[in-house]
Amino acid sequence: MKSVLFNSHDIVLALVIVLCFLLAFRVRSVKALPRAAQRLLPAFFVLSAFVAIDTLLFWGDAIKFAAFELSAWLPMIFSFAAFAVGPVLYWAFRSLLVADKPLTPKDLLQLLPALATIPYLYWACYQHPFEVQRELVLNLAIFSDVNAHFMSFLTLKKLMPVIYGILCIALLFQPGAPPRESDARLLQPYVGFVFIWFWVLLTHLLGQWLPMASSDLLGIFGNYMSLTLVSVLLLRGVAYPPPSSIAIVEPVTEETAETTEDNEEISALAERIHKFIQTEKPYLNSRLTLERFAGLLEMSPRQVSLAINRCFEQNFHEYINGFRVAEAKRLLHDDTCQDFSILEIAQQSGFNSKATFNRIFKLMAGVTPTAYRREFSPELSAHQHHC
Repeated sequence: MKSVLFNSHDIVLALVIVLCFLLAFRVRSVKALPRAAQRLLPAFFVLSAFVAIDTLLFWGDAIKFAAFELSAWLPMIFSFAAFAVGPVLYWAFRSLLVADKPLTPKDLLQLLPALATIPYLYWACYQHPFEVQRELVLNLAIFSDVNAHFMSFLTLKKLMPVIYGILCIALLFQPGAPPRESDARLLQPYVGFVFIWFWVLLTHLLGQWLPMASSDLLGIFGNYMSLTLVSVLLLRGVAYPPPSSIAIVEPVTEETAETTEDNEEISALAERIHKFIQTEKPYLNSRLTLERFAGLLEMSPRQVSLAINRCFEQNFHEYINGFRVAEAKRLLHDDTCQDFSILEIAQQSGFNSKATFNRIFKLMAGVTPTAYRREFSPELSAHQHHC
């Protein structure tokens, strides 16, 4: 990584870091995402920023020396992120594509390689005197230290994200449980990260035989791919795709009924859920959760989620918000509600905030509540000062 390309490489990585943090902030604000994904996707972008920081501080000669003077650990401390970014993305995929699959203590064991990074680095480098650390880190003597096995460590850093990336793609194409179209659209751009991880691994493996200049060029190209991907994600807006309209459960006939008892049971549960929703209107409670809704039906959350996913092709939040938006439209049409503010309409429809209401309503109706009211009854524009 020499001359002009080297300087551009630093700038590109710095931009990747900034954009990843911006994406983490933006995804965290997308309230329409399921709760688990709302936490995991921002964590994924933060870890991606740490991976870029790790690359910049370890391979960037212009900054590595300054970082080392601040703390000898800085050029390598962010190595843990490469071991954590894959599991976190996999959990995010699973939270969107697999019903009722919360994180368990067993899942957290997948973070052990990330946690083991610090003890390994201490053993390989930082147990030595400061001058030895300087030689190992700044002059890359750690590669020639046969006791450190640093090349094997580096290979694992590149390999782990690829393994989890393949598992993510497998979730998108798992047999018997195809993802909902909205979830698939949301997750497709993240496959780009899997491709970049594969490129990084390939560059690392080929770099052991290629000339240094060629290896550097491949690595720089990978950084430009990362910058392109995060830029596209930021520009297009990382938001939950508009959910499809609410599907009505069709009566189960002999021609359409599934041959297995499980599918017949799921269809029956879906009919029960839909009737309960229409008669009891639990969606008007802004604090309604999957667990509370399942309790009202005396069913398990897994049963409810599976029935909604299979028969309505939506997740629980999409399904409930569809009814809330329908109720809001009814209120906006109601002559007796024309003096109601948008906030009052939102609260009476089951939404807990005006911001969430505006966002979900626009996703489903294509316009804001205010525009919808104005379009329905232009002569009522005098009332819009309440909005």
